[in-house]
Amino acid sequence: CSAERRRRRCPAPRAGKAYIDQVFFRIVPSVEVATQLLQSGEVDIMWNPKLDQMPDFDKMTGVKYDAPARSGGEKLFLNLAENKDPSDPSKPHPILSDQRVRMAIAVGTNWSRIANDLLYGKAKVSTSDLSEGPWKCDPAVPRYTYDPAQAKELLTQAGWIPGPDGIRVAKGAKLAPDGTRLRLKFTTTTGDKIREATQLLVIQDMRAAGMEIYIENSPTSVVTGNWDSGAQRADGNFDILMFNGYAGSDPHSYMVEFWDSSSIPSVNNKGGRNYSRFSDPKADAILKAAASEVDNAKRKVAYCQLAQMTHERANMIYTYQALRINAYRDRVQTIPKQRLGQPGMERGRLVAVAMTSPTA
Repeated sequence: CSAERRRRRCPAPRAGKAYIDQVFFRIVPSVEVATQLLQSGEVDIMWNPKLDQMPDFDKMTGVKYDAPARSGGEKLFLNLAENKDPSDPSKPHPILSDQRVRMAIAVGTNWSRIANDLLYGKAKVSTSDLSEGPWKCDPAVPRYTYDPAQAKELLTQAGWIPGPDGIRVAKGAKLAPDGTRLRLKFTTTTGDKIREATQLLVIQDMRAAGMEIYIENSPTSVVTGNWDSGAQRADGNFDILMFNGYAGSDPHSYMVEFWDSSSIPSVNNKGGRNYSRFSDPKADAILKAAASEVDNAKRKVAYCQLAQMTHERANMIYTYQALRINAYRDRVQTIPKQRLGQPGMERGRLVAVAMTSPTA
């Protein structure tokens, strides 16, 4: 089923501005339905297509799309606490609590290959949640340099030595008992082709470094629900978790949610969103100071300090930068690059917009 809302033009539009008689917003149940409506010409604009649809749009007659970069995007959350259901944040993860292991994943994965091969050369590797817009870090947080040899060296330094089958085992590791296999669970939402392909490429690169990663995906509600529903990211029942995030027009609340120690989910803090269970008094102090700062330039410096800290600690690893995609029929003259606003149309025509829910 689908719902429809209509908006009519003002009786006296501003002088010199093109106008349209009516706008129909059709709320449809799936991206697939919206795509069919766009291709048939029943709607003029499709809001929030999936990233893997860009090649399909290239083949459609009469369809165009814009894909400007936006702040945020896909990232890996590395669980610094034990993988339990629920997790106890006071108990460190036996493998991922070691920064050297996390950094091995960061430098041992070819993130450029993921961005280029899976996103058709239209996206770039992301380095932070502050990669675009007025809060963009300057200088930017650097990318990780792909260095398989360094990844292996980091794992060796962390007390993980190659086993008989090439997968490393603990020998003098920080927390893992000797003989523990270097094996981690990688979770994301089912049905997302780009996320699933990303998992395979990360697994391939990590296998070359001696790390075994296996996939255990779940429906969106199971991954991203709340604490009481037993959702994996809230309860901490994961090793590596991939999903997206966007800092918004003012990043403070977002930064607090994902970096502050007070935001770590627990049985006493069920609404917490610090899913990597990252805790550092320095980060907490930076956020506390930013909360009382009225100068946005100084706040930006503070938030970018956190972004740089994340790069160095690798508690979150960014994959590719988000794209703000709008697909539309070629009779639509203009689409704003940063948001879906009023499309330019010939005088007197109408436009229909198909809208679906954002990807989790």
